[in-house]
Amino acid sequence: MVFAILLSSINSILSVYAAELSVKLELNGGTPQGSLQDYSVGDTLPNCEQVSKEGFSFGGWYTNADFTGNRVFTVSADAMESTTYYARWIVLNANFDSFDSYTTDEELASHWEDWKWPAQNSQTTLNTNSNHAYSGNSIKVCPNEANKASQLAVLSEFPKNGAGIAFWMESTSGAAVYIKFNDNTQLVSQIRNVPAGKQIVTIPWSDINGALDTEFLWQTSLFVSIPNADDVVYIDKIGTYDEIEYEKVVSNWENGFSHSYDENGNTVWSFSKTTDATESSFIGFATDFVLEKDKKYVIAFDYKYLVNSKLAWSLEPQAVSGAFDESEINQQTDESKQTLNNQNLNTNWQSRKIVFKATNGNKYLAFFAKTASGMQYDISIKNIRLYDLGDVDFSREINTLDLAVLKKYLLGSDSTAKFTDVSDDANTDIRDLIVLKKILAYIDSQNDGDDASVNPL
Repeated sequence: MVFAILLSSINSILSVYAAELSVKLELNGGTPQGSLQDYSVGDTLPNCEQVSKEGFSFGGWYTNADFTGNRVFTVSADAMESTTYYARWIVLNANFDSFDSYTTDEELASHWEDWKWPAQNSQTTLNTNSNHAYSGNSIKVCPNEANKASQLAVLSEFPKNGAGIAFWMESTSGAAVYIKFNDNTQLVSQIRNVPAGKQIVTIPWSDINGALDTEFLWQTSLFVSIPNADDVVYIDKIGTYDEIEYEKVVSNWENGFSHSYDENGNTVWSFSKTTDATESSFIGFATDFVLEKDKKYVIAFDYKYLVNSKLAWSLEPQAVSGAFDESEINQQTDESKQTLNNQNLNTNWQSRKIVFKATNGNKYLAFFAKTASGMQYDISIKNIRLYDLGDVDFSREINTLDLAVLKKYLLGSDSTAKFTDVSDDANTDIRDLIVLKKILAYIDSQNDGDDASVNPL
């Protein structure tokens, strides 16, 4: 009997304990939507409507953290006493049709000249009920014949990119699906048996014979088979997907700090100590982030400052070479900057963003601090990210979209802006817009081969 559910708001981990079976759902940064049932052997695990993560789509549960092997939909009968299922998150990046732009069946059918309706006696219509769609509209497929593997649901042109192909599907009693490309009997995926309900189905290129060796997939055919003749299947959001790359930052050097990994695989550096009465030293850690000399960046990171040491000490990002000796640390540490000090007392993870420029030919991003004798310290830093100054939306690319986002921010409209102080003057105003335009002009000139242009930063 399941007797308790423990939900951690920090780690977004749902743990379910049973008298004979302890099931742990590792959400990997996701969050449950509403209340979740108690789980025991044979129960269906949460689907894409019951767990979510901002910016990502739910790619299913797996029995290992690297998502190898088959996807798991239910609590297995042979589960160990303590079993963990890991949530996989993907990015849908190239949808060739979400079916939201169509208003009638005729409009849908006429979109492709070589459109083929489902085979045999099946019917395909446009569904406009958003309750049966990933969002907006979807295609409603009525195969009208049980266990027939040749029921074609969708045919379209499709580019090969990302990690594989993905689509959203809702079925009445479950369905078996597979993909065929180029109208070729060899370019066929393995059959996926998907249970009833709403799921995002993923099929990696490696599961499709010959797909990795084929430069272009010019035709995509999705086949559906259902167990009962009167079952209904809804299909939406067909496209390719990318896997999430977690930020596992490598430590080149540590003094005082130690590192571990959080539930998402992100590196966490921590320093927790009460110093001796006569102890005062430099501490810090160096990452594997490489910086260009004299180039400005935005460094973003999350931190916890758990103990007020009653001493304004600094923890300031620096740029260092490969010789991490104490003399270099002494030279690099600037206590007047005080990026983090006792005024930043914070018991929950909080984000901080600052502008930084590497100088003197040093290239590795590092954090240094000086401790005092007889003081208590407890601080953790994780999720360190590095962006070019001007990348307003933190997309890792400076383009005209950043200009649009900054304009919306200045006008007070909804915006995806992450860092707006492009001029690095502690204000966000028209000067930031001017600097960003100069940055974009400089990038364009470099793309055109104009070496005479001057970087505005």
